[in-house]
Amino acid sequence: MKKFLSAVTSVCMGISVLASSFAVPISALAAGGDNPAGQSNVALNGAGDVTANKKADGGLTWKVDDVTLTRAELVDAGGYVVVPVRVSQVSDQMIAGAAFTFKYADELTWEGGEVDPTNEAYDGCVNTINKTKAKVNFKCPQPDPNGGRDIGYVCTEQGAVIIGLVFSLPTDVADGTYNIDMVFEGVDRAVADNDNTTAEVTLLGGSITIGDPDTTTTTTAATTTTAKATTTTAKATSTTKAQTSATTKAETSATTALTTTATPPVTTVPVAQDGEIAWIIPDVKAKPGDTVTMDVTVQGKDIAVAGMEGAVNVDGSAGIALSEVSSESKGYSARVVANIANELIAFDTTSAFNVTADEGSAVFSLTYTVPTDCKSGKYPVTWGSNMMIVDENGLDITKNVKLVDGSITIEAPQAQEGEISWIIPDVEAEPGDTVNMNVTVEGDVIGVAGMEGAVNVDDSAGIALSGVSDESTGYSARVVSNIAEELIAFDTKSAFNVKAADGSEVFTLTYTVPDDCKAGKYPVTWGDIMIVDENGLDVTKNVKLVDGSITIKAETTTKPAQQEGEISWVIPDVEAEPGDVVNMSVTVKGDVIGVSGMEGAVNVDGSAGIALSKVSDESTGYSARVVSNIAEELIAFDTKSAFNVKAADGSEVFTLTYTVPDDCKAGKYPVTWGNIMIVDENGYNVTKNVKLVDGSITIKAETTTKPAQQEGEISWVIPEVIAEPGDTVNMSVTVKGDVIGVSGMEGAINVDDSEGIALSKVSDESTGYSARVVSNIAEELIAFDTKSAFNVKAADGSEVFTLTYTVPETCKAGKYPVTWGDIMVVDENGYDVTKNIKLVDGFIEILDKSTTSSATTTTTTTTSTSSTTTTTTTVPAGEIN
Repeated sequence: MKKFLSAVTSVCMGISVLASSFAVPISALAAGGDNPAGQSNVALNGAGDVTANKKADGGLTWKVDDVTLTRAELVDAGGYVVVPVRVSQVSDQMIAGAAFTFKYADELTWEGGEVDPTNEAYDGCVNTINKTKAKVNFKCPQPDPNGGRDIGYVCTEQGAVIIGLVFSLPTDVADGTYNIDMVFEGVDRAVADNDNTTAEVTLLGGSITIGDPDTTTTTTAATTTTAKATTTTAKATSTTKAQTSATTKAETSATTALTTTATPPVTTVPVAQDGEIAWIIPDVKAKPGDTVTMDVTVQGKDIAVAGMEGAVNVDGSAGIALSEVSSESKGYSARVVANIANELIAFDTTSAFNVTADEGSAVFSLTYTVPTDCKSGKYPVTWGSNMMIVDENGLDITKNVKLVDGSITIEAPQAQEGEISWIIPDVEAEPGDTVNMNVTVEGDVIGVAGMEGAVNVDDSAGIALSGVSDESTGYSARVVSNIAEELIAFDTKSAFNVKAADGSEVFTLTYTVPDDCKAGKYPVTWGDIMIVDENGLDVTKNVKLVDGSITIKAETTTKPAQQEGEISWVIPDVEAEPGDVVNMSVTVKGDVIGVSGMEGAVNVDGSAGIALSKVSDESTGYSARVVSNIAEELIAFDTKSAFNVKAADGSEVFTLTYTVPDDCKAGKYPVTWGNIMIVDENGYNVTKNVKLVDGSITIKAETTTKPAQQEGEISWVIPEVIAEPGDTVNMSVTVKGDVIGVSGMEGAINVDDSEGIALSKVSDESTGYSARVVSNIAEELIAFDTKSAFNVKAADGSEVFTLTYTVPETCKAGKYPVTWGDIMVVDENGYDVTKNIKLVDGFIEILDKSTTSSATTTTTTTTSTSSTTTTTTTVPAGEIN
């Protein structure tokens, strides 16, 4: 059975619910007036003063039973007594969970609860009982029939048992009544729902009576009083011995108790710890662009800790920012939660009791990101003024922990020394050639992380840059370029310095030489260049930039004559309506020019969403293969013979297909030729011989009425389930409501995979929507469309689809959200109905490995001296624990 949380744990449970800031600060525990750390004014070793827990009659009431045993019955039971706690008065108050404490007479010993921890009053949920402290809690949330977060359960059976408490007494204990009280201590309470709304519950105590009630005494932890003050001296004398032993903790003599009015309860407070430890934020060094992890460590072992909350602040003036906090405190074996945006951190030990951390162990780890442009300097990382550290008794021990600040020092990068060269070669070519020029490195002493700038060619005779390699092999870098502007840039794939080998390639430049280029030497020169290293330092001065040239030799051979005349390629003017698919055949007018290939763009005015969706894969007019890049609107072809073809007048160059959106506005949308190059079999540019005639798509105004959009709302609900390490979990996503018709959806459902929980399967059918389901498991993407392609209104409670997750054997206990991602849901008219569907998230709660998912097994063992029944109860997966 799980250990029940102590006072500090109740606080840390509040801490662990982080939103934009901490929901329940620890400081609330220390607001108890004169009592240290807000301890309730109760006798911790007895029943004490619990009047604060008593409320007016008429509402929900829980009461400890009054149990009476004869001496013989006590002896037969071996001194053990079971005391039920019941719902003594029902109401319509919902209960989703509760935590409460028991105070009892000194003669009683707390043994915990019955072996069967079932809470019969509240839907058979499981009670959690602390074996060492008289504390109990339970939780019994129920699904909200209206959707949303869980609600509580209403007990309607008066007298239903919440829990059976087990106490023991010495078999020779004096006859008497021994009081047991039930209280909400500290931050204990009952809640009505998963929003932690406080429930109104009255708690009433009970007792164990041994012997004849007419001659018994009543015993509490602090005082012992006779039940009948006017009884004879003989009766009082008969109880003196037992009473004396029963009041040693309260240090009140039995004689005084019998002869005076009962004294007030004695208040016992936990003993504060002595000594000091230190929590030390380290001093670290980093560079701009680094990610820095800082282990906050413990120095000293004098102080034990159960929880903390507060802020750790970094000087963010240069952009350094907290990006992550470890989810575990290894030093304190604690769960850590954090609000990164507000730099707030809290933890509570997993046992809920004090932990003394080992010397040098980690309190938690902080991770910071340093901007690439961060200035050098020392940036403090300091404890906030709102730090609160507590022990298992809820005592504030912040004063016992020396909080030592740290820092992140950003070091100024060191400039490199030495020189290398980047050399553009000198090459020779002829008119009409395509020229590749490998820019190479000379020397290897300078590391480079990136560059940008221009390489310019003398274009007076029409020589032009036509390509740049997309990789620098020398620098293992990605190269990007703007051909028209002759601009080039690269950055190393690692983002760190690379020292290129001597003779290796910076990049390759490709130039085209016109057919009519005059002989001569045409310089290829470096323009405005910036070269940087991994620290962002300018190392251009360390790189000697050597210019090159292209020398065009005088022609020595006779080239074929160029063609004369003109033809036209005509894009038609067409009409269409919103939602249409438009085919446009580009045709030839005239037949005097032979063509062997072309490449370039045909652009449509996309302002209203009209888009190219297809290009024919053959040119029938030119007997050519056609290739295209739809996204870029680029088209190219080459004749199958590689020789000129003179297309017949009126024949087809190629066919363009465009899609018109349903909501396209009426108007004329031009379809125009872009940057086009047309060549003949000799490589001559014959673009000037082909008149390129633009066309258009005219969208007519709509004359029909569009279908109305749907109104109302349904929900798609991901369930909340319980599993264990190693389980395979099926989660049926269900429909709530039936007013919205759906024909398809696509999007993502994401699981918190921090502990390795992973999507392994999605059902291939939506039974609720009679739809085919497809999925991408690796990306957690799902889509479906109804088999009819029309709307389906799924029945209330039917299945959208089923998700299957695998839980690793090593998965830690905790709650792992399963949430809707970016979702699009449409109806048969193509309308987006996502807004009409409430997407409800769920979770997978992983229990400790010690709880198995087998059926309940009961083992009974009987000995000759006493009868003991041992029942081992396991909680099947899916129950709330």
